[in-house]
Amino acid sequence: DLDELKENVRDSPIIIDGRNIFNKKTVESKGFIYRKVGEGSKTHS
Repeated sequence: DLDELKENVRDSPIIIDGRNIFNKKTVESKGFIYRKVGEGSKTHS
């Protein structure tokens, strides 16, 4: 349950998804920072 998890990690709401099991939009809508292993950041140069 992402809502319960968010309550327990208020200071560092980060999810690092090593198995690609979370939906990025869902996780971010709950207030988490989402990072997927193997996916680089998308920055513009």
